[in-house]
Amino acid sequence: MLLAELEAGLDFVEEDVEFISAGEVAARLQVGAAEPIEKRQLFPPDLRPARREGGQAGFTLVELIITVGIIAVMAAVALPALGRYFRNYQIRNAAREVAAEIQAARTKAIMKNVNWGVLFVTLSPTTYQYVIEDDPANPAMRTLNILGPIRTLPGDVQFSAVNVGTPPGPATDASVRFDRMGAACDPGSNVALCPDVAIGANYVRFVTGGDITANTGWFIDLTQPSTGLTQTVRILTGGRVQVPRG
Repeated sequence: MLLAELEAGLDFVEEDVEFISAGEVAARLQVGAAEPIEKRQLFPPDLRPARREGGQAGFTLVELIITVGIIAVMAAVALPALGRYFRNYQIRNAAREVAAEIQAARTKAIMKNVNWGVLFVTLSPTTYQYVIEDDPANPAMRTLNILGPIRTLPGDVQFSAVNVGTPPGPATDASVRFDRMGAACDPGSNVALCPDVAIGANYVRFVTGGDITANTGWFIDLTQPSTGLTQTVRILTGGRVQVPRG
């Protein structure tokens, strides 16, 4: 039984096997080498890279019109805000520069421990500087010993002689004096402790009262004619400098 099945299997193998010579093998290999890559099936059929039919894909005219429309709408919304920002930037930057110079004068009064303190002076509608009056050779005498660099307001920004801030009113002083403790005083209010100074132009408004009362201290208003904008720098009696938001 087993022998009969083996013989039948051998007969089946002999029928399916094709015996070829070495020359025929070489010929078939040469024919296979000349076949296109697609026929060799280097990639399985389901993993072959897909062919792109036609040219490169691009945007349609409708897509371009929609994109341009979206950009136009966004620009129309953003441009007014950007315009307001750039209009406000110059005068707010000028107010910060003035506040920084005032703070520098206060810091010098504390660090140098000067007898007469340090003055912040408005020289003209567009210029300002700090002044130190102490004379190291004769501390009892007041003299314009050290004059800081003259600063200039940017653009068409200028000091306003008629302050339009809160509370409104005309400018009353040309300077603010800081003592060795950093506190501010009104020049001329005390001949011994806070004497007046004979330089500068009146662009500083002094409003009496303590810091606990609203709208007291020294106010320096800046204005910009080209935009009609104003900005205020405030100095509290304790010496702190503020730039309120306009």
